[in-house]
Amino acid sequence: MLIGGTSKALSARVAGPVRAIGSEETFTAAAFPFHPRRERLQELTDLAEEGKVKPHLDAIFQPNDAVEAINYILNCHPQGKVALQMNF
Repeated sequence: MLIGGTSKALSARVAGPVRAIGSEETFTAAAFPFHPRRERLQELTDLAEEGKVKPHLDAIFQPNDAVEAINYILNCHPQGKVALQMNF
């Protein structure tokens, strides 16, 4: 289970580098509305199946450490996804 959404990360991956208005700095990710289309979703599915799109995991916690995981998200400014590892 991932805590947080993936639509912004995936849309940033598909959109590629963007430039802030009035800035020379280029960013590799940005937050913007993502309106999925069938073709784009299929492209993302293909990239994921080929192993070309992988989430950046900042930390992985066990389910019994869920409170610690939430505190980590709120207090430690994670740079990637924070996940609970589920063992079935």
